[in-house]
Amino acid sequence: MAGEIGQYWLDQITAAQGRAGWLAALDQHVAEVRNTVSRPLGYWPDVPGLMAYASGFVGAAVASGWQPPQDGQPDWQSFRLAAVCHLVQQAQEKAGHLRGVN
Repeated sequence: MAGEIGQYWLDQITAAQGRAGWLAALDQHVAEVRNTVSRPLGYWPDVPGLMAYASGFVGAAVASGWQPPQDGQPDWQSFRLAAVCHLVQQAQEKAGHLRGVN
């Protein structure tokens, strides 16, 4: 669920480049998630660490009554999940690049 919602909003946010503040908000969430996940690991976030973060995040959000927005406007949680998906893509690209170096 987290991946599907996050990817949907990542696609919407990046496609709507004219929407005031959406890309800036995404960038802020990316930085916050990266710092939150990498701090305990001591290195750049990897896919398992990001997925664990997303799972815990969605569990807490749903437990507090959150539901994905239906009005076409991303909320704070949607931006956070989009940021996780963005970081997962970066981690996968980095892992693929490292495999190609060998």
